[in-house]
Parts: sequence; C-alpha cells; structure tokens
Amino acid sequence: MIQRWINVLQFKIDRDWIPATSGSALYIRPVLFGIGDALGVRPSDRFRFVIETCPSAPYFTGSVDLLAEETYVRAFPGGTGAAKCGGNYAGSMLAASEAQKRGFHNVLWLDGIERRYVEEAGLMNVAFVINGTVVTPPLSGTILAGITRDSVLTLLRDLQIDVEERPISIDEVFAAHAAGHLESAAGIGTAATIAQLGRLRHKDREITIPAVTPGSPLGRAAAELAAIRSGEKADRHGWLMSI
Repeated sequence: MIQRWINVLQFKIDRDWIPATSGSALYIRPVLFGIGDALGVRPSDRFRFVIETCPSAPYFTGSVDLLAEETYVRAFPGGTGAAKCGGNYAGSMLAASEAQKRGFHNVLWLDGIERRYVEEAGLMNVAFVINGTVVTPPLSGTILAGITRDSVLTLLRDLQIDVEERPISIDEVFAAHAAGHLESAAGIGTAATIAQLGRLRHKDREITIPAVTPGSPLGRAAAELAAIRSGEKADRHGWLMSI
C-alpha cells in the first residue's frame, strides 16, 4: 500500500520544498474521504484518496506544558480513539483552546471511565521515565497505535532499556515526581517525534518534569531515530524507503 502511495507522488515538483535543516522534513500525509452524492447519515459509497505534502520544521522548540483534562474526554472504549480520523482531532480542539487560555500548550488526556489513567498528550502518545524504565499506556482501543510510538519502543528495546506498556495513573506520575523517581517524560508523535514535557498540572497541584537529556532513555531513542532518518545509522528494521 505504501509503495502505491509513493508511486503517485510527484516528488520532482516537491523536491525544492524539502527542507535541508536538521530535524526538518517533507511531511507526507495520506488522506481518504467520502465523496458520495447523497446527503444523509450513512456511509459514503465513493471515496477519494489523496496525498498531501508540505515542508515541516521541528514541531516544538521547547518543552510542552500540559493541563490534565478534567471535563472533556478524547475517547471511550468502543469508539474511534484508536483510529487516525479527523473527528478525533476536531473533538480535542475545545479542550486544547481552554488549556491554552490558562497558559498551557495542550491537555493531558485521562481515561473516560475513571478520569484517572493517562492516555495521550494532546495529539501525541505519551511516555514517562520512572527509575530508568520507560512506562507508556497500553493500546487498549482508546489510544492511537502511532508508528512513531512503535519505532521509539522498538529502539528503546534495542538499547536494552526496560519498557512497560501498562496503565499509569495521574496519581502515580505525581507520586513518582515527589519521590524523585520521575526522570523525564515526552509526547511521541509523527511530526513531533519525541517532545519533552515540562509543566504538568492536575486540579490544584503542579509539577515541572525534568528535561529529556541526551543520555536519558528517551534522549538516546530520539538520537537513534534521528540518525536512522538521516541515513547516519543503518536501518536495521527496514523502515526507510528510497523515493
């Protein structure tokens, strides 16, 4: 499927738009949408597939400050939270806008049932480093199975860094910080790759998460991923494709 996408892209036209700056890229986004003629609440019978490209600079220049969301919910079990569809983005914008009015970049999404367990960081997957172990929420149907998430977890295991895919509560995050065990945290996304988290607020409590350093687990994974993308290191997993 990916090869068919690549075959239809007019890279000769877009070549001059590809940034040469480190950390930048030509962003490629396949999009599928319905174009049926009928107006009604039913699935479309015809679709159009397009590929959008645009130059992309590094997504974040500093740490990302998050407000743990108490009112809105990104996804419920049985919904579309695990799918990369436009409705998931649209449903997050009001919460993000309200968080920005309070001085934060975006929200830290909690689960829709107990409002207790961490799910995603804004539009990104999320991971925490606690006592040298990288902890990230499991793919339980409400969390997007991001390709960058998968790549980062694979590289962490290559580096023999312990990884746990398990539920992590907001209380555990704050308790780990209070005990001095929370070493860093980051959002993991397609364009952002690994974006370190800074301030985190939940109700009446707030912490500042330590930065991701080059020698930390997430820092090492980020460097590995960047080196593979740029061709500086061998692609051991067959992720790269020449175009």
